Amino acid sequence: KDQQGLGKCYNSLGTAYWWSGDFDRALDYYQRADQCNARIRQPYIAGLTANNLGYVHLERKEYQRAYEAFARARGIRAQLHIEGYEMMDVSGMALARHYLGDAAAARRLSRQAIDGLGRHRVVEDLTRAYYNHYVILKDGSAEERAEAERALTRARALMDERLQRISDPQVRSGLVQRVPVLRDLQATAT
Repeated sequence: KDQQGLGKCYNSLGTAYWWSGDFDRALDYYQRADQCNARIRQPYIAGLTANNLGYVHLERKEYQRAYEAFARARGIRAQLHIEGYEMMDVSGMALARHYLGDAAAARRLSRQAIDGLGRHRVVEDLTRAYYNHYVILKDGSAEERAEAERALTRARALMDERLQRISDPQVRSGLVQRVPVLRDLQATAT
């Protein structure tokens, strides 16, 4: 009967299934979270769920749907005046635009996200934004490739900073294996 808690739980279950690679179940739980959050007006969790949906749609190569989810998340966060989270959404929008073939918009949005997140210094969010920036720029001009490499270096440094806080090597390894951006970053090192 705790509808607020239920919306949060559905969102968390969606993330668990996303990180385990079961995108269909992730979508199911994120959609349940959306329905619950809409019923009880829980905008903070609704924004988080929309962002997560964006990444699941990216995993499924549903780039327009991903863009729409990130844009919806951004709208929610803008109304809440939480710029750091809004910039996370902008970074997702940039990656979706990249996969949709709109390189100019992708670069512009990605730079906007990096600049905005730099004011908030949230390691996890910056790691994702820098990695997205790398993906967007890595096949561009020589100048863009250099910028991409700087972004990748920064994302790896942030990942290392995050992982150094975890003393247990098994927990650290499990985190890298399960968290998509950390797994992607680890793959670029090999």
